[in-house]
Amino acid sequence: MVKPTRQKWTGIVARYFEDMARMIPRRTRYKVVRFALGVYKVPFTYYGISRTMLLQTKHHVGRKVIGAMSSVRRMRDKLMKHCGVENKEESRWSNNLPEETLDLVLQRLCIQDYVRCRSVCVSWRGIIDMAVASKCIRPAPQLPWLVLRAHRFSLKDTCFLSLSDQKTYKPNPTHMNRLNCVGSIEGWLFTVDNAGWHPEAFMNLWSLEPWSFFIHRRYSTYTTVNYFFNPVSGARVMLPSQSAIPCISGRNHQPTFFYQVVASSVPTIPHCLVAGLSNGHLAFCRPTDKSWTPITGEKIRGLYFVAIEIIDRKIYAVTERSSMFIMVFDIQDAHGSYPSYNAERLVILDPRPRSYRSFNLLADGVRYATDIESSHLVKDSVSQELFLILRCVSFACEVDPIVPWCEIIDDDNTIPLKSDGFRVFKLEFNKGARWVQVDDFGDRILFMDRAGCKFIPASCNNKAVLTRNCICFAFDSPFCFATVSSSRRDFGVFSLTNKTIDQYAFPEDHSCTRLNAQPVWFTPDFY
Repeated sequence: MVKPTRQKWTGIVARYFEDMARMIPRRTRYKVVRFALGVYKVPFTYYGISRTMLLQTKHHVGRKVIGAMSSVRRMRDKLMKHCGVENKEESRWSNNLPEETLDLVLQRLCIQDYVRCRSVCVSWRGIIDMAVASKCIRPAPQLPWLVLRAHRFSLKDTCFLSLSDQKTYKPNPTHMNRLNCVGSIEGWLFTVDNAGWHPEAFMNLWSLEPWSFFIHRRYSTYTTVNYFFNPVSGARVMLPSQSAIPCISGRNHQPTFFYQVVASSVPTIPHCLVAGLSNGHLAFCRPTDKSWTPITGEKIRGLYFVAIEIIDRKIYAVTERSSMFIMVFDIQDAHGSYPSYNAERLVILDPRPRSYRSFNLLADGVRYATDIESSHLVKDSVSQELFLILRCVSFACEVDPIVPWCEIIDDDNTIPLKSDGFRVFKLEFNKGARWVQVDDFGDRILFMDRAGCKFIPASCNNKAVLTRNCICFAFDSPFCFATVSSSRRDFGVFSLTNKTIDQYAFPEDHSCTRLNAQPVWFTPDFY
């Protein structure tokens, strides 16, 4: 007789406890989980607050030390100049190096190379800072970085992943850890800073009030601060607060926040237009406005928008029926007052993209869903063309899970969303609006995330990390607790040429990260 192995015994014991747990009523299991989370959140909150305070103190002291060292160097240089002593190091790099040679070198360096050069010595730091301040030289084109945003209930810090050198770079954690990134344009991130993303917000997780340690009142209105943020230069461009938009509210009338924000240009360019999407509703503004302008009216009554894009000061928005019609909002600026808009419904003519959807319920209590397509919009900044990306996904969920996660965090997937393929269509006007399928991007690479999409020239791929005519996608399922952390990530490269997907392998120091918020692509730049 063959004895059961340790793995078999583990499976037997797990199934036994699973059967015992299912004998408990669902409502009772729900209350037990909420109570356990209520007990856990108190020490987690004060740990997060203490850690944030220590990091802020460390960062402040570090800046003071660096400033003091710079002052000492300046005083030393002045004293040496007054005494007639030549600074050999400064003369060597600052005076004797031809400016044309320096320009040729800097034009071939990427952002990370600039950072490394600044760390060599004081003279190199001065040269790099002077080149950046002059804005005459831009870093060499490169592939976008991926913002791996640590979730507010995670103990990890936010970092940037570079595909070119397969390394991660960590910004100032005391600042980035308090922000939620909901989009990007070139080197600027759209960020939302609100109480819900601060460490103390865990006290209000899922509106629990177990005892007097509670910090935020139930159903409280969070004050949000929206702005563009350049993580390389640290520059900010403020936007109106989202808190005053009346139509954007979630479950139990609690406020929800933007999960996609797009812009017509970088915020430093005049007449920049910004549009945000939250809970199926749209709003837009200019950086100079005092508040957001919500888009309402009879033409959009009952519509739930899932993707937006801006081309020539027109906001294009689609619902789940993106193959049937597309809404276009023409924004008209009014001098000295808030902008207005005209709404138009573009009906897509035949042949329309065919939608697929399939559900199966198996005997083991797991419900599988395949060929579910989600819609995404992307524009080509050069040709001003609009594209529709249909992402085909599959997932599975338990009919009666042991832990009722769906009633707590709205996610009970046993198998998280996984991309099975993509279809690309371009909007063309030939006796009406039509979606024409595209199988070749040309000399371009498409980068996708939940917050948006962007085309990057294949010439930026100087290290041949990716091939042309492909889609590099990054999605995450942070609240899928039933599976291992690696399977929650849906990161890979889809080839439009041969219709295959290659999953992306993360560096070892970030391969086991749990609980991430939505990742966002951005192209690092100083300006």
